Amino acid sequence: MKKLLLIMCVMVLGLPSFAQSETDDSPKNVVKLNFDGIFDSRYQFGYERVLGKYTTVNLNVGGIFDVYKRETGGGQYLDERNKTGFVIVPEFRVYMSEFTSDKTPAGFFFSAFSKYRTENEDRNFNNEFELTEEKWDRDYIGVGLLAGFQMLTSFGLGFEAYVGPEYRYSFIDYTRTQTLIANGTNASNYDESTIEQETVPFAGVSISYGF
Repeated sequence: MKKLLLIMCVMVLGLPSFAQSETDDSPKNVVKLNFDGIFDSRYQFGYERVLGKYTTVNLNVGGIFDVYKRETGGGQYLDERNKTGFVIVPEFRVYMSEFTSDKTPAGFFFSAFSKYRTENEDRNFNNEFELTEEKWDRDYIGVGLLAGFQMLTSFGLGFEAYVGPEYRYSFIDYTRTQTLIANGTNASNYDESTIEQETVPFAGVSISYGF
């Protein structure tokens, strides 16, 4: 798996240097609004640039913003959470049909990508006896392959959809502190660090505009 990780990173970072020269007249840029992370409080934008007659590079970047707060018992009990972070996904694409003078990148494509995502999450909640404070620091490093389709109209508007496997490493640091409400003394502390390897699905849908 480590050899696969290295090979795929080289594919994403190195393949563009072997791409064909750009076509002279065709539109070469596509900007995108991504929806694959909207239910996970990720808000992403993308940019795609033509390299050759069949090849492009694509870059998705986004921020992670999630705030949650709930009070019960007339404000006596509180549960609040705050999560922030960002994600960046560089990608190299090969389309199945050649770009022409009136055709931006469109049609079926295959791609290799790498992804880095980081999150910081804090949660505080209490019951009648104690206050609990939790903190997660998560870093994800992944690579994978995608198959997708992009459609663009003569006005430049369109959409894309893609799906594929992602192989990733997850680095997670977790801490928890519990404090007695009655006297403010520390009841317990706990922390752990874990590293996980897993293969997960990666899919998304975007609205596109080519120019």
